[in-house]
Amino acid sequence: MPDAQVWQPKAIALEVERSPKSAKELDAILTELLIAGTPSPLGEPPLVYTTVWYFVAENARFPVEQARSRLPPSYQGRVKILSLATLEPFA
Repeated sequence: MPDAQVWQPKAIALEVERSPKSAKELDAILTELLIAGTPSPLGEPPLVYTTVWYFVAENARFPVEQARSRLPPSYQGRVKILSLATLEPFA
């Protein structure tokens, strides 16, 4: 499950990274959120998010950008990486 979710009207996953995670861990997170889906209660189909908003500290930015670049091209645009300090996209 993501750290939080927003419905606008489709599901958007919110992730917060204050410190770097391994490539394997980030790949697993993005695959689950965007491709395979997250488990749903009560036997419902897995929830696949339309977009992931990643709020990252500066030291966690590069690993998340690299994980996004390893996704299939059609999924890369669905991952938005934003500064945890300013809540704005990086320049």
